[in-house]
Amino acid sequence: MLGNRKKKLVYLVAIFGIAWGIDRFAVTPWQKARKDLEAQIQDVRSKLADARERLQDQARVDEEWKGVSERLGRLRGDEAATRFDAYLSEMVDQVGLSKTRRTPDANPKLVADKGFREYAVEMGFQCEWEQLVRLLLALNNSDEFVQVRRISVQSRYPKEKVVDVNMRLSTIAAANGGAR
Repeated sequence: MLGNRKKKLVYLVAIFGIAWGIDRFAVTPWQKARKDLEAQIQDVRSKLADARERLQDQARVDEEWKGVSERLGRLRGDEAATRFDAYLSEMVDQVGLSKTRRTPDANPKLVADKGFREYAVEMGFQCEWEQLVRLLLALNNSDEFVQVRRISVQSRYPKEKVVDVNMRLSTIAAANGGAR
């Protein structure tokens, strides 16, 4: 009878050993691989949704660029410089700056395969930090094409509210009466 119990115990231990081995070396790796695969599938689906969204946005961007390109093409060079100066005057008034110095570039240079001309203006003024931030936000959120090429901010004293600002701003207009 004791021999029969030992046999049953050996069979039981063997069955549990085989079950543990199958779980350890077959089921667990399969489940881990399945989870990794599901995560990769979810990542691909997310990237696909982003790509579809960008594709839809591309049509909007193309339409906006067409409008900007047409607007730039209609603008003659002398009009572009005058309009840019007027726009900067408006920004200066909107932010509340006083005693600004604006010096337009005498020779606008050709850019973008000579299809456009860049009109640059050097600006210098004194203002408080808050006014500078408002000016930069206004330029950034502007409907006009304005690029801040260089900005230099200096203060005479570390805790002084008023700073000296020198910046170079530019815009572009079609060269020779139209864009290519």
